[in-house]
Amino acid sequence: MKIIHVAASLEDKASGTATVVPAFAQAASETGNDVELFSLGPIGALMQVGFTQRKFEVDWPQVPILKKLQSSTLMQAILLATPCDIIHSHGLWGMTGIYAARAKAAKNCKLIVSSHGMLAVDALRYSAFKKRLFTELLQNRALAAADLFHVTSAAEAEDIRRAGWTQPVALIAPGVEIASESVASPQKLRTILYVGRIHPIKRLGDLLDVWRDLSIKHRLWRIRIVGPNDSAEALHLKQRIVAEGLARISIDPPLFGPDKT
Repeated sequence: MKIIHVAASLEDKASGTATVVPAFAQAASETGNDVELFSLGPIGALMQVGFTQRKFEVDWPQVPILKKLQSSTLMQAILLATPCDIIHSHGLWGMTGIYAARAKAAKNCKLIVSSHGMLAVDALRYSAFKKRLFTELLQNRALAAADLFHVTSAAEAEDIRRAGWTQPVALIAPGVEIASESVASPQKLRTILYVGRIHPIKRLGDLLDVWRDLSIKHRLWRIRIVGPNDSAEALHLKQRIVAEGLARISIDPPLFGPDKT
C-alpha cells in the first residue's frame, strides 16, 4: 500500500509534530507499506529509516502573510502527480492540509486527517479571527473530504465531534521511545519536570500559582521548565518568577536526543 504523509514544516525539533509525524511514517513502513513524507523545509529528498522525506520550499517566504499560509505550489503539484492509496494529513490552518484534500479528490484515494489538538477550545482562541476566516474559505471543505480522523486522546476526539464532524475517529496514541536505562541524578532535590512548548495554551502560569505555596512547604522539591524560551510567554513567566520571588524554579533551553533522555 502506498501512503503519503503530508505536514507543514517539521524543522523545529522542539515541536511535537516534528517527532510524532516521522515516527508514524516509520511505523507504517515497518508494516510493509511504501511510505513518503511530504513537508515544508529546505528543498530536497532525504532517506529516513524505512521511508523517504521530501521537502518543499514555501512560496514567497519573504512575504510574512503568504509565508504564514504555508503555501507551496511545488508540493501541491508533486502530491497530485504521485500515485497513492492513502494520504495522511497532519495539522490545520495551512495550505498543506488543503493540498491533501485536493489530491484525495483528484486520485480518489482515502484521506486521514490528524488535527494534533488544533480543534481544542483553548487552541481556537488564539488568532481566532484568522482561523474562522480560513475555516470558511478553505478548511471546512478540506475536513469534509476526510474519510477518517486520527486522534491521540479522548479529549481530542471530543474536539472533533464538537466541531460538528461525524466521520469515523480512530484513537491511536503515539508511541514514545523510553530509555532502556535510567540515569541517577546527583541532585538531592526532587524535580517536577515540564518538557514542551512554552505557550499560554500550556497553562504554565497555573503551575506558578500553585508553586507559590508548595515551594514553602516542600523545600526539597524544585521545578524545571524545559523548552524553547524565546517566546513572549517565557519572558512573562521569567518576570513573574523574579517579581514574586519564587524559589527553586527555572526555565531552561530545550534539549534533544540523549541530552533530553
